[in-house]
Amino acid sequence: MKFKKDFGGRENYFPTKLKKDLAGDCIMRAIAIATGIDYKVIWDGMFELGSEIGRMPNSWVTMDLYLDSLGWKKCKPFRKSNGRKYKLKDVPIRFCHVPGEAFLFRTSKHLTAVVNGELRDVWNCKESYANSYYVKENKDKTIDSETGKDYVNKFTGNN
Repeated sequence: MKFKKDFGGRENYFPTKLKKDLAGDCIMRAIAIATGIDYKVIWDGMFELGSEIGRMPNSWVTMDLYLDSLGWKKCKPFRKSNGRKYKLKDVPIRFCHVPGEAFLFRTSKHLTAVVNGELRDVWNCKESYANSYYVKENKDKTIDSETGKDYVNKFTGNN
C-alpha cells in the first residue's frame, strides 16, 4: 500500500510545518480526507456534536456518531485464517483498490484514511493493526465538499 502525506486541509487553517504543530486531530483529518469535505467544516461539526453529547470532539463516541450521520458504516476488522488482524500494509489489496472508494481504518488510538488504495495521513502508520473500519453506506447521497451541507447540517447549524 502506497503512502501519501496528507494533512486533510488542516494546512489551510492552522500551522503544520513543525512537529509541535501536530494537534491530535487524526479523526478530523481522516474524515476530511475520506469524504472530501472541508477540514474546518468537519472540525466545527465535531466540536458542536461533542458539546451536545458532553464528549470531547475527538473521542471515539463522538466520531462514531458523526460518521453515522454522514452515512458511514462501522465494520468488523479483517482477520487472517488464523484469526489475527491484518496490519494496514497487509489488508487485502483487492479490498482497498476499489477505484473512487475511500475507507477509514481505526487502529490503536488512531484513525487513518485509505483512498484509492493509498494510505493518506501525516505519518506512515501502515505497520499498525487494522481494527475496525468504516465504509460509506449510501453512495447515492449528494455531497457538497465545500460546505458539507446535506449531511452535517445538524452539527454545523448551516442550512
